[in-house]
This record gives sequence, structure tokens and C-alpha cells, in this order.
Amino acid sequence: RRHFVQRYLDICAQRGQSRRAEVCSLREGLHGLGVGLDRFQPRDFVPLLQALEEEHELTTLRLTSDYFRLKREKKSEPRRTEVLPVPVCHSAQIRLSIASSLSVTASQCPLHTLELVGIPLESSDLDILSKGLARNETLTYLAVRDCKLTDASFKALLPGLRALSALAVLDVSRNSLTWACLQWMAALFAAFWARHTADAWKQSLRDCSDPASVPQTVGLRSLNLAGNPLLGGSSLRDMVDVLRDDRRLLELNVENCGLRNRVVDSLLSILEYNSSLLAVRTSRNTELDSRRMGEVRGWLRENKSAAPTEHLAFLQHCTDRRKKMVGNQGKKKKTKRGKTKAASAPAKSTSVNLLKDKENWASAVAEAEVARQLEPVVWEQKQRQPQAALGGKGAANYCQGSEEALLEAIEASFRSIDHFLDSA
Repeated sequence: RRHFVQRYLDICAQRGQSRRAEVCSLREGLHGLGVGLDRFQPRDFVPLLQALEEEHELTTLRLTSDYFRLKREKKSEPRRTEVLPVPVCHSAQIRLSIASSLSVTASQCPLHTLELVGIPLESSDLDILSKGLARNETLTYLAVRDCKLTDASFKALLPGLRALSALAVLDVSRNSLTWACLQWMAALFAAFWARHTADAWKQSLRDCSDPASVPQTVGLRSLNLAGNPLLGGSSLRDMVDVLRDDRRLLELNVENCGLRNRVVDSLLSILEYNSSLLAVRTSRNTELDSRRMGEVRGWLRENKSAAPTEHLAFLQHCTDRRKKMVGNQGKKKKTKRGKTKAASAPAKSTSVNLLKDKENWASAVAEAEVARQLEPVVWEQKQRQPQAALGGKGAANYCQGSEEALLEAIEASFRSIDHFLDSA
């Protein structure tokens, strides 16, 4: 079979279209593809989606759009006046084409990772994608992040999620989910539990010729609901019963979800019976009582102390993935001239922080330099104070010498400042 990039180049040549560098970055022998769609024009999607429909070997696929993230950053910085054009991938027709191609790819490729970031998918799009996911038996990581996902669209995706027997990580963060979607989450956990029970029963049968051939349901290990502030009206009561009995979920992320104190009661009720849950991330929920959350953390520490090594390794892997994702988002930034440069490291000293304001920085350096230059002058002044107190010619010479030293120190400080600014 031809490599994905070669297939893509052949399709571009047949259609007489220019190729996209984002697609051609995939090297021979690698089966992972990550493409940013913000700069794509309508004609650029045809060869890409056609190549995806003909692909049979991809294991990792990531399609992203940064429009929503840049829009949030613009709101947080009032000085930014540039107009952000809406990407073509946000149009209804392109979204439908993307969902159709992904459905075909998911059904015929051994995908392990599928990430959709910043693409506003609707119920009709996810209904098509769900049909392809239902025929996939290898997908372990699914992210539909920052895609304006609603309760109705999540319900459309639910049939495909139920059929994913290998799914271990589900990321639906930064969407518009409300407390009503938790009943569908509970139904998903119940479906995984029923399949796991059925698989265990099949393996226990005496006439089962090959127990290893029975598919094993992994069950969700990590559920990420962070950044859904409309979940705040919930107490997680719809998920209490299923999470009490669940022994596979290791991490629950509900950061920045507007949670209230009644959620703590639900978490304590879950942890009273569940000894497998190792991490519940609740930061940026300002209304939670820190004292009662300390009780939750105590239960989690007790669970970690008795957890198997592979569970702790999986939890660390999820943490590393999340840190890497956050680091990639802040990896590059735009300068005023529109050029891209690497983001600078966090400031480690006051002088480095003052670089953001050149005038304050220059004045602070000048004061520091003058003080350093004047240290011997001040010492000499203290030594010669008795002579100055006597008055006469000795005092006049001392004052003249001190004035000359002060002027030389100031001139030297300004020369050093000019030299530093030129080098910077």
C-alpha cells in the first residue's frame, strides 16, 4: 500500500492543486497525522479527505482549529485589535465532509488516538461520526475538545462511544455541556459495565474453546469534563450509583465547572465505596469548601497507597499528556509585526519582569547602577566628614571632589545602560 503522504500527493497532482505543507510533514513509516485546518481553503479539503477515506494504516489522527482559543485570548487582551477571520472548516458543508471522512477512516484504520479540537461539530455531524466509531475496535483515546459540544450533540455521539470496547480516555473538555448530560455519562458507564460482565461470563464457560479470543472491555480510565461551566448546577447525583460500583475509572477531571458544595457530598459518597478512583481534579471551582475537599483528598491518598503499579503509571501518563498539551498551546505567540516566535521562559527576577516596560526598566537599572558607582563615594564621604566639619579649604576640596565623582558615576551608568540596550 502507498504511504498516506504519497497518496495525498498523487491526488493533488491529479486535481492540479497545490499541496499543503501541514499534510506533507508525515514521514515514511510513521502512522500519525496532525493537521491544523485554520489556513485551509475549500479546495484544500478535497485531496486531504479523499486520502483519509483511502487510508488503512493510520493509528493517530488529530485535526485542530485555533480560532476559539485565539478569540478567548483576544478578549482577555483589550489592546489586541486585529480581526480574526472565521476558518473555512467551521462552515456547515465542510464540517459534514470532515465527519463523513472521519467515519470512514475510523471504521477501516487501526486508530488508537483521535483528537478533534476547535471544530464546532453539531448533532448531524456527530451522528455520522458515531457510525464509524461503532465499527472501531482499537480506539483508546478520544478527544472532542473545544468543539461547542452540547447535550444533544453528545447524545448523538453516545451510540459510537458505547461500542468502543477499548476506549480508556474520553476528553470532552471546554464545551457547552450541562448537568443534563450526566445521565448520558451514567448510561455510558452502565453500558461498559454490562459488556465487561458479559465478557467475563463468556470466558467462564466450559465450552469456550479459546478464552483469549473473547474481547476484553477496558472501560473508561480517565474522564475529562473540565471547562464546562454549565455543569455547576449538578451535584453529580446521576453518576453516584454507577461510580460507586465502577472499578476502572482512575481519574475524574471537573476543573472549572462551576461546582458547588453539594458536589462534595456526592464525591464522599462515591469514595466511601470506590477504592479504585485515584484522582479527582477540582481546581478553579471557587465555591467549593476547602476544608471538606480535604476529606476527599484524604480518601484519594488512601486509594493511591493501595493502588497497583500499572494504575499509578497510567495516572502519571495522563498527567504528562495534559502538561504537554498545555505547553504546546503556549509554545508560540504572535509579535506586533505578525511574525511567529517562541514564547519566552517565565521571568525569574525583577529586572527581567521590567523588560515589558522599557522606561521603568531603564530607570530601575539607572538607579541600581548609580547606587553601585556611588558606594566608594559614600564611604569616602563618611571618612572625610571630620574635615568637612572644620570648614575652610579642606571642605571646599572635598565637596568639589565628591561632585566630580558623582558626575562620573552618573555618566558611567548611562553608558552602561546604552550599551546594554544596544546589545538587547
